[in-house]
Amino acid sequence: MSFNKQQRILVTGAGGLIGYAVAEYLHKQGYAVMGVARKVSYTVFPTLLGDLRGNIDFLKKEISNIGAIIHCAAVFPNAIIRDEESALINKQIDHAILQMVSNDSMPFVFMSSCSIYAHSPAAINCCEEHISVQPQSRYAQQKLDSEQLFAAHNSTTTSFRIPSPFGVRQTNLNVLKIFIDRALQGKPLYYHGTGLREQNFISAHDIASAVECVLNTSAKGIYNIASDRAISMKELAELVCTVGQPTASTVEPSGQPDEQDDVRVRIPIEKAWRELGWKPSTDMSSALKEIITFRRHQL
Repeated sequence: MSFNKQQRILVTGAGGLIGYAVAEYLHKQGYAVMGVARKVSYTVFPTLLGDLRGNIDFLKKEISNIGAIIHCAAVFPNAIIRDEESALINKQIDHAILQMVSNDSMPFVFMSSCSIYAHSPAAINCCEEHISVQPQSRYAQQKLDSEQLFAAHNSTTTSFRIPSPFGVRQTNLNVLKIFIDRALQGKPLYYHGTGLREQNFISAHDIASAVECVLNTSAKGIYNIASDRAISMKELAELVCTVGQPTASTVEPSGQPDEQDDVRVRIPIEKAWRELGWKPSTDMSSALKEIITFRRHQL
């Protein structure tokens, strides 16, 4: 199956890290893309401005011309928007989009999260798509609820379970952004505990390429879209220092314990390769160098 590039693809959250990367990638590949965003300063693709938490009549009038929907819009828990609030907001957004996905002939991709899997030593080898999961946060539970909700209303639904996305448009404050910000300021990069806790980071560009694979196959269901290897906090700090040269930063232990020091992340992606023909291609060193260069130009 090959998607007709003349059909428009609606990409929600087009002002964010994943949504922008998906819309930009598809646009460059020759697809007719229409982005949806609350606000955006500049895009290379047409964009509708609007808030999916409110009246979506501005969006409904476009549905007759849409051949696929890539739903990336979401709010992540942070210091301002707490776990429960982010879940409530995302529920509003997802229920609004649900009104547009009843057409079973239209490909629909939902950006879910690997936070659905419990992050504990006991779950190291239990991140396969088919297992029963028990999310540990409201945000993660809501993602699981929406996976099931969309699948029940649209038989062509594909859900991507994504770990920690990164890219040049990243604003969410995670450990990678903290390390990069401190390296640009020449400050020490601190890791807690032994620094051996692992995390899986996936490039937004790789997520975008996985979307194209879905458009050009008949596959549907749940897929882990992740890097082929995790990285420890200490290794990540050292990598940021290496690719961020020149920097006065050093990598040092913080002296504080890490409650997740024993966590070793293994997220299998064989299903995505087998059914979608997808695998990550981004070299993390090169991607980090691009982000750091971009951020230096912003300073």
